[in-house]
Amino acid sequence: AIAPLQFVGIALSFLVIAFANKAHKNMTLGRGVLSIMSAIVLIGAQSKFIQKLGSVSVEVHNFIFWQLFFAFMATLLILVVVHRKDLGERIALSRGVLLWPLLLGVLFFISTREIVMALSDGPFAVVYSILCFYTLIASLIAWRFFGEELTRRKICFMLAAIFLQSVGLRPSA
Repeated sequence: AIAPLQFVGIALSFLVIAFANKAHKNMTLGRGVLSIMSAIVLIGAQSKFIQKLGSVSVEVHNFIFWQLFFAFMATLLILVVVHRKDLGERIALSRGVLLWPLLLGVLFFISTREIVMALSDGPFAVVYSILCFYTLIASLIAWRFFGEELTRRKICFMLAAIFLQSVGLRPSA
């Protein structure tokens, strides 16, 4: 069961994200962002719990292989279903089209492996509390390499969301 403090931490995380998004004109809660955000959170949480169960229930390397294999198959199926009419136009091979997805695939494999290995040895709450920092790190990289605006207010919102999420993930006493 979720302890009252955990529930407050999770609810406040949603509020912090909502207020941070309110600053962007094209990303308002009235345009369906709240329902999309809720769906992403629910589906993401379910997948993380399945990832934890798989990492402690079966042989870890076998689990990692099949997890990534089925992710590939699901992605391929979605691509074919969604873009079946213009598939030939959308899939054109070039050096850039192959290089970036290859690099992304390698990084995704490494991150998936590391997360599953951490989940197989460590507590769920600790692993995902640490993982929360990827948002801050990705934002710093986007600021440095892509020139995205990173104000003090945005940094405070991100740190507050990370703190509140870690409070929400802590096991209840």
